[in-house]
Amino acid sequence: MFRSENYMRLRTIIATMGLLSTAAFLHSQVVSPNNNAAPFAAAFGNGEAATLQYAGENVPSNEFVFSTGYQFSYDTNVLGASDPSGNGDQVHDLNAQVRFLHAGPRWNTTFEYIPYYEFYGKYTQYNRLNQHLSADITATLNPKWSLRLRDSFDDLTNPYGPGSLSGGGLGSPSSLNGTIFVPLASEQGNSSRADLIWTPNGRTNAFIFGGFETRDFSQIVDTGSSLINTQGPSGGAEYSWRSTEHTDIGMLYLFERLKFSGALPVGSPKQLDIHGFLPSFGWQVSPTVQVTAFAGPEIANQTVFPTAPSTALIHDQQVVWAGGGTVSLQKNRTSWYVTPQRIVADGGGYFSYVISTSVEAAVRQQLPFSSLWDVTLAFQAAKNEAFSAESTNLNLVGQSASVELEHPITERIIARARYNFTHQNASQGGPAGADFDRNRISLGINYQWSAAPRLRQ
Repeated sequence: MFRSENYMRLRTIIATMGLLSTAAFLHSQVVSPNNNAAPFAAAFGNGEAATLQYAGENVPSNEFVFSTGYQFSYDTNVLGASDPSGNGDQVHDLNAQVRFLHAGPRWNTTFEYIPYYEFYGKYTQYNRLNQHLSADITATLNPKWSLRLRDSFDDLTNPYGPGSLSGGGLGSPSSLNGTIFVPLASEQGNSSRADLIWTPNGRTNAFIFGGFETRDFSQIVDTGSSLINTQGPSGGAEYSWRSTEHTDIGMLYLFERLKFSGALPVGSPKQLDIHGFLPSFGWQVSPTVQVTAFAGPEIANQTVFPTAPSTALIHDQQVVWAGGGTVSLQKNRTSWYVTPQRIVADGGGYFSYVISTSVEAAVRQQLPFSSLWDVTLAFQAAKNEAFSAESTNLNLVGQSASVELEHPITERIIARARYNFTHQNASQGGPAGADFDRNRISLGINYQWSAAPRLRQ
């Protein structure tokens, strides 16, 4: 069970987002329509995560869904030990999902909450409640101005929840480092962001944004070392211009301040300021293929606070060349994306901060013999290089892969089968407990109790 302050934080988030969602829906019934309110699609910087949606896939404009389910899994290395022998166990999940979706002329609202209680056959001391909460609210203030509010909260002990838990999550550059795995540590993470968007015409777009990110760990298993917590604000601005009918050019300024607490080694930084200047490019290659890319310098200023009254503050500045992009395809029965990226990011609990180089790829395909069978394959490879003063030349290398098969048995019952693999390896002298191989196979079923009649627009 997580700490009382996290209960209060979660209750506050749910109450706030619930009130905003209700207000958004009620207000949308009385305002006049505005057909020019669609936000401009920025080349990079808007915090959108890549998705696996089919072209023309029907997304309801108004919906309320409540579902419950059960998932049985076998995990070969529950403890995440370097030697997995004897650490296998069966895992049971009882889960639920609450989703509210509304699209109106002035307000768009998406709210999702997924709690699931996970209990083990042998390691019963690690039974606990996990949960994911996300909200995305957009208000069109007038034909040229709109306001968007987003929040994503997770309280988890592993990334193997019932189905995907990434829906509603923020993407780069407004997300926490998701390429480092900490086995069986209670992790509470929250990313929030507010955007004020200006669209004076169909060719020009600008926005300013501010946000806050936090990641707190509570050790469950003694892996030989404690973990580092991270929190801090972020902000920035972007101007983009549609240079042709199918291409966008943008310029993003990004600021992040990361503050570190917890098990900090002597002489480690307690604060990092990041200034990024990132030109970007977007290209709609065809009706089904899109390319985005960004590259530029990130200036990292670390501050090491004195260990004694007579010791002065230590400041160190480094310039890192960041870059990345996404290539994606959306067809009626196929969707895929590939996202390489190199950025300065938080250290995921093991380090203060890192240079994170990663590639992520995923594909979703309806099987040729039936549109009722969906298969999703995903892969991620990453190298996280610590470059703060106390951990130079240390790194983590990891790979993860998954395959999931989904089939609706009836209109309300959905069955899933999934396999996950995770490998992580630390360099010599790296953090204890970071080396492991883990496999999990899962079978699950969900029942959708209510799909409310379409709410009036």
